[in-house]
Amino acid sequence: MLRHAKALAAAPGAPDDWDHARPLADRGLMDAAAMGRLLRERGWRPEQALVSTAARARQTYAQLGLQPPDGSTAAAFHDHLYLAEPDSLLDALREAPADADSVLLVGHNPGLHELAYRLSGEADALQRGFPTCMLAIFAVEGCWSTLDARHARLLDVVAP
Repeated sequence: MLRHAKALAAAPGAPDDWDHARPLADRGLMDAAAMGRLLRERGWRPEQALVSTAARARQTYAQLGLQPPDGSTAAAFHDHLYLAEPDSLLDALREAPADADSVLLVGHNPGLHELAYRLSGEADALQRGFPTCMLAIFAVEGCWSTLDARHARLLDVVAP
């Protein structure tokens, strides 16, 4: 689970739909690229990516550079992941392809943090928050459709 990287601040008086269109700030672009390098160094490429349609989430995923030239990582962009509640995010993971060994979920707080904290068994590493461009890596036992805290184990928490 990856929270999108740092985005531009909301402009005072901006239209309601501007939040969905907010792009990454320069720091966010650099952080997402750094996270991508770290993941590639570790040899980790998700087989499936579930990404919010918000501009900052889409840009974060693009900056990771995880999409191989042959397009073998499937990315699915979903409106319902934008500012989603933890249960909606969990439902999205449960609907991941059964044959996907690894899934990357790129989303937003507070839902992403709440779900990661719940699945981790309230791990100390997640108690203090889930800042931008933070990644929580879980090992999942069984199939995606039955994912819950009993079938997930927090392996690592990484920030660029």
